[in-house]
This record gives sequence, C-alpha cells and structure tokens, in this order.
Amino acid sequence: MRIGIDGRSLIPPMTGIGHYLKTVIEAWDQPCDEFYLYMPNAIPLELKTVSKVVIKSTRGIPPFIWKETVLPWLLTRDGINVFWGPQFVRPLWPIDIPTVISIHDMLWLSENLRTMGLKNRVGSRVLVPRSIASSTKIIVLNSAVKYQLSQHYPQFASKMVVILPPVTFDSPVARKQNGPVRLLAVNTIEPRKNIRLLVDVLLELNREQPMAELDIVGKWGWESIDLKRKLSLLSDSGIRYHGYVPQNQLDRLYSMSDFVISTSKYEGTGLPYVEALGRGIPVVAMDNEGLQTLRLFSPAIKRIPKDTSLKQWVTILKTCCYERVHFQKCAQQLAPDVRRCYSPMTAALEIRKVFVSAVTAFNATRGQYRPNFE
Repeated sequence: MRIGIDGRSLIPPMTGIGHYLKTVIEAWDQPCDEFYLYMPNAIPLELKTVSKVVIKSTRGIPPFIWKETVLPWLLTRDGINVFWGPQFVRPLWPIDIPTVISIHDMLWLSENLRTMGLKNRVGSRVLVPRSIASSTKIIVLNSAVKYQLSQHYPQFASKMVVILPPVTFDSPVARKQNGPVRLLAVNTIEPRKNIRLLVDVLLELNREQPMAELDIVGKWGWESIDLKRKLSLLSDSGIRYHGYVPQNQLDRLYSMSDFVISTSKYEGTGLPYVEALGRGIPVVAMDNEGLQTLRLFSPAIKRIPKDTSLKQWVTILKTCCYERVHFQKCAQQLAPDVRRCYSPMTAALEIRKVFVSAVTAFNATRGQYRPNFE
C-alpha cells in the first residue's frame, strides 16, 4: 500500500503531533507498504523504520498554498492509495483517493480565546469542519474527543474510529525517596498551559524552605515574551527552563523526576501524562480533558480542580511531596498497563486497518473491487 502523508508536523521543533506521526511510522511493521512524506521544505529526518519512506519536498512555496495546490497534484502523480492528514486537515481541493485525518483535541472549537492564536483559530474553524466532512475515515485519539466531535457532527459519527496515540517509553527506574522533590513540566509555552501559575506555586512552596525543584521543557508558543523574561531570572530559585530538547535529553529528565506536573487548563490527549505514567512517574495536574481519559490510572494521579486557588495548590503540592513514596509505588504498579494501552505497535496495526477500510469504503462508492493490502 502506498500511503501519502502530510509531513509538515515533522518539521522541527516538533510538537506532540510530530512525535505522534514519527512514532507511528517507526512502529510500522509492514515491509510491503510505502510512506510518501510530503512537506513544503526539505529537512533532514531520522526515522527508525523497516518500511520504505520517500520524502517529497517543494521549495519556495508558502505552506498553505502548497497544501492546496502542489500537494493534491503530487498525490495523483505518485499513485497514492490513501492519504493521511495527521494534524486535523486534508487539502480542500478535491482528490480522487481515500483520505484519513486524525483529530487530537477540540481546542479549535473552544470559545475561550486563550486556547490558541487568532490565525490558527480562524484557519482551524474554516479548514477542520470541511476536512471532517470530506474525509473517508477519521481517527480520534480518545473516547472523550470522539464524544465531543460526534456531538457537533453527528452525521459523520460513523466515520470516526478511536485509536489511542502511540507512546514510546524508557523502562521505569527506581526513584529517590529523600532530598528535594524533582518536578517536570512538558508543555508548549503558551497561555492555555498556565505556566505562570505553576511558577508562582513553586516560588510560594519554596518560600520558607526548599521543597521542590522544577524543570520546564517545551518550545515557545504564542504570547510568551513576558514569561520568557521571567523564567530567565529564576534559575537560582530551583526553576530551570530547558526549551525544546531532543528525545534523549527529555528521557533523561523523565528519569530524574519524581512527579510530572501540569497546570494546563485545556488538553486533548495529555501525552506527557501518558509518558510519565508509562515510566512509573506519578502525575499532579489540573483537571482537564486529557486527564479524564486516564481514569483507570487514577491512583497514580493527583487531580486538582480548575478553580483551585494558589494557596490551595501549594498545600496540595506540599502533601504530594510528603507522600511521594506512596504515589511512586502506585505509578510503578500501573506502568505495565499504561504501556500496553499505548503500545506503538498496536496503534500502527489499528491505523493500518483504518487505511484499508478507507480504501474499501472509497472504492465501494465507485463499484470497484477491494485491492488486496492484507
């Protein structure tokens, strides 16, 4: 099967969607399949995969114009069997092949203006609904997102398939039980992640005596200039901002952490939570959609209501510091179950089934026979 993919999310620095796509490709175990990665700019990619990967890039064309003009032409020219848009959208221009898109969250429909920048919000409000309507199949990354999506678009609910995102994990390691607690926050630095609250909580927690240290990882998003200035002055306060880091450095930070912490108000899949739990690291996080999908692993999660005050946050976090051994034992016990649920191999197999199903459904509307991709 020849699979065409919108590869723009692989352009560094990658967000969660880029890691999602990269993990799927690297877990693919069908040597007869070919991936055609399409992107508007040539970039070096390191992909550990047994499948054939062909990178198609075009220089000097703005990404949006490229997606709506060059990409459809390339898909037809290369004889692609199925097209996959892993970041919500497909070309609006009609293409005579089956198409699959992945929907990660519902932020693009949120009425809260702080969830994303104006340009992305307007673009998503225009492009995503049209992509939902015109795609052959829709991969949704958890049941909560599928429920919300089907409430808004019940006429397309039959096209939606839930496939949990693939996550790669280092092996769980033994945690220290004394000394300052190490906290890790993995976020794109933007308003909805609420990093200012997290910083204020840590400063207040450590006001009388040092109890915790905080590592913050993630690329800069929109409206972050003031926060960037503030973080640069806090290294002596036990708060370290590392910026965007490669995977091996992120793995090392996970291995040194006692908790993964998040004050984010809005999450779709909450991949950092999954990455932590699969490594045997407990999570302290503000309640959001990403946490709601992890109810099975609640013993290793301290869920904090959205209306919690700064003072209450400090009290709760102080209790977590004192009880870290208990939380760590719970997380270590649940880690094997998390790893099974979010297995990259399982996700790749299920996504391939969706691709085959999309080809079958697309051809059925044209009275064509199903090709043998099994």
